[in-house]
Amino acid sequence: MTDIIAVLSGISGPPWQDRLARIKTPVHVILELNAFVSALDFQASPLILLDYSLDQTAWQDCLDEIATAYNGSNHFIVALLAGGADFDFSGVPAAGVIDFLTLDMPAAEIDARLQLLLSRHAALAAGKRDFDMPDSAGEAFWVWNPQTGMVHVSQALRMVMGGGASLRLTALSEFLQHVPEAERTVFRDTLQTVAEEGLCSLYRYRMEDEEGAAVVYTHRLVRISGQNGQVRQIKGVVHIDHPGWERRLPEQAFAQWDQVRRFIDLSLSGQVKGGGLTGIVAVNVDRFKRIAATHSREVSQSILRELEQRFLKHFQGQNSEHPDPQQERPLIARMEGDEYILVFTGIPQIRGMIGKVREILEVASVPFQVNGQDIFLTVSAGISLSPLDGDSGDVLFQQAHSALMHVKGQLSNRYQFYSPAFAASEREKIALESSLRQALTSDELELFYQPQMDLASARITGVEALVRWQHPEFGLMAPGAFLALAEEAGLMRDIGEWVLKRGMRDAASWFRQGFGPIQLSVNLSAGMFKRKALPNTLRAVLEETGFHAGCLTVELTEELVMDDVDSALEAMATIRQWGVRFALDDFGTGYSSLNYLKRLPFDYLKIDRSFIEDLTESDEARAMVRAVIGMGHSLKMKILAEGVETNEQLKILAEENCDIYQGFLCSEAVRAEELLTMLEKERHMEPLGG
Repeated sequence: MTDIIAVLSGISGPPWQDRLARIKTPVHVILELNAFVSALDFQASPLILLDYSLDQTAWQDCLDEIATAYNGSNHFIVALLAGGADFDFSGVPAAGVIDFLTLDMPAAEIDARLQLLLSRHAALAAGKRDFDMPDSAGEAFWVWNPQTGMVHVSQALRMVMGGGASLRLTALSEFLQHVPEAERTVFRDTLQTVAEEGLCSLYRYRMEDEEGAAVVYTHRLVRISGQNGQVRQIKGVVHIDHPGWERRLPEQAFAQWDQVRRFIDLSLSGQVKGGGLTGIVAVNVDRFKRIAATHSREVSQSILRELEQRFLKHFQGQNSEHPDPQQERPLIARMEGDEYILVFTGIPQIRGMIGKVREILEVASVPFQVNGQDIFLTVSAGISLSPLDGDSGDVLFQQAHSALMHVKGQLSNRYQFYSPAFAASEREKIALESSLRQALTSDELELFYQPQMDLASARITGVEALVRWQHPEFGLMAPGAFLALAEEAGLMRDIGEWVLKRGMRDAASWFRQGFGPIQLSVNLSAGMFKRKALPNTLRAVLEETGFHAGCLTVELTEELVMDDVDSALEAMATIRQWGVRFALDDFGTGYSSLNYLKRLPFDYLKIDRSFIEDLTESDEARAMVRAVIGMGHSLKMKILAEGVETNEQLKILAEENCDIYQGFLCSEAVRAEELLTMLEKERHMEPLGG
């Protein structure tokens, strides 16, 4: 069943059945619990709409059936409310509910919200967030779902515990059979405490393996909660103290860093067979952020998974016609995001290591097929060697990563051996931080402004302020070259306040010259927005510059706001009462609840450029943009599209009733004097239709 399922009550069921029949999105309506159970047995739906008018018993029965059917996998529950916009949401059960629909919503808004939820469900399912634990992770762990009582056990842990494939997904009682009998009651009680109180906990016990050797298991227990704070899962990461455990590592597909480090240390001490050199290779995908920005999360993650499989097949000898029996198979680990580490042992000479690294580059260079389209990828690699560069896993990994960062800062699709000279680059980084501190007092920072064009009038109605650094030695530096360093150094608050003051002063002067009103948009960093003193700081800058608060727009990202919704609401409410407006930046890239979005007082919704880039090529991208625009307009927000570069993109946005756009089609970010020239030119233009 691919339709959305709606379970309706006898009270508000008829009006909801009529409402759902009028929308475009297919919804399978169910009026009896038995029919609902049968539907879930057939195939789980990504969205389930539950009528809030169901009595408490029926509501809980539905939740129980959903928990059993989904067995811990992702699903979205939407509550159907008979009340209108003034409905008191406080009494609605929060368990599993991600959004609400009300009978007074227009059909277009209901369609838009459902389509957006379906898109987010697909992205979430493909994204493998931290509570989706694939067996290929190589980490010894288990996950318990308190709602279903089922435990998922990773492949690496099954290797030691025994039980084979049958232990992969099992009941908690079966899992506890692999814990000493004297420990089971206390272990279960510890799990319950972690679930109820959310505290991390360590639990340790000793067992014997088949050969009578002692094995010490240490479980680090962590609660994983949903957005509503309710416990979703308990994860146990297991450290295994066993003399044979490390020797099994080369047989595992992937491993976490502590296991990688131990394997390196063992290879250096001769406990893993093979003489010669040990080579540690840190690998990173070039410009992966660009791929992630121009394709869906599902596509980008599938590319990373395929790259993992290529490394495995190539270097684990599955595709090798002439494997070298003298050489130990390498350990391969995906560390984090798009970074991997490969450990080669028994390399006879440096030339052999060069050959291995070139193979890495070649394996990655074969095109990836995505929806019939070739996507080309390159990777960069940093290499450290033992005994030449060091004799410990920590040192060698740090050196390999240092070499990787050095080569990525210059060229793509290259490799670099570690050199002691790279330590100098760290000293340069420290010097750059010192220069950045001086830049704030030496008038080296400069604001550029990217125009925002109104589609209806074809005139500039706003600008986004973007900071640049006029470095005395390196010239004009884009924010990507120094903002991450500023974040590390704790300078973002000072830079943010400087941007606010300079931007408001400039915009106030434009207004005095007769250009206006121009809406000034300023991005706030997480550190600055979360400061309790922000409202006072902002008010002081408004008074100092004489800038009209109604012409200021503060841009916030989805991730920043959703990190603490209640605090965000409080700060936004205080600031908004002065007339300041808010824009939700990069919308569509996060996983926020649409119900929270409805509560937050945003005036503008900015569609992320990743959707715009695919707009002319992908029906899915256009459907997503249409859903976002429809939903935003239903919430009384204006829609601004980022990254518009072609007339074809602009034409589609106009057809979908987008309000504002920015991007190279209008103008790149320019200095204040260049912006004034553009505004002066507009002043003498005939209005559209005039």
